[in-house]
Amino acid sequence: MEDSNGLKVVAIVVTYNRKELLKECIEALINQDYENCNILIVDNASTDGTREYIASYIDNEKIFYKNTGANLGGAGGFNYGMKEAYKMKCDFMWLMDDDCIVRQDSLTEFMSSDNILNGNYGFLSSVALWKDNKICKMNKQKIKNPWHEKAELLQYGMLRAYHATFVSLLIKTSMVEKYGLPIKDFFIWADDIEYTNRLSKNEDCYIVG
Repeated sequence: MEDSNGLKVVAIVVTYNRKELLKECIEALINQDYENCNILIVDNASTDGTREYIASYIDNEKIFYKNTGANLGGAGGFNYGMKEAYKMKCDFMWLMDDDCIVRQDSLTEFMSSDNILNGNYGFLSSVALWKDNKICKMNKQKIKNPWHEKAELLQYGMLRAYHATFVSLLIKTSMVEKYGLPIKDFFIWADDIEYTNRLSKNEDCYIVG
């Protein structure tokens, strides 16, 4: 899918010592139907040869590599990565860990939901499935009362959510400007829950089924 509106997405992938999974993640992102997407690899100073392992990917104009110089944890990595993505003048930031293998139409579906919502939301979150194709329990979103949902959104598979994880989460850059960055001091715990709760207190936020 070629983006007709020129809306640029930067997929931010935080990694640490999982080069094989990272390669799968990158391959899935490269094969997205939605074309206007750059990839930013944020390496928390891996010691397993990550940089060398993915060298063939990062020598182009769409995939960028940044080494944080220390293990900042997921929280610090996303804080760092979102600041770097902001410098790239993107319209959207797509957050994920290195073990997130997105489907070919994941970003297309996000952008379709963005269009349906006319851009009026805090974040969009994917449904995360485990290797057996069942819901990944640790990445289940907390949803608002479905009895209060709008039928016109339910038909598109969207439900409002209180919070979600950084496992395929799409945020408009304008929301980052408004609400700031994840708290890096959390290191690896609750940074995504706090951040998405921060947005959902004032904005309608959605799971995209």
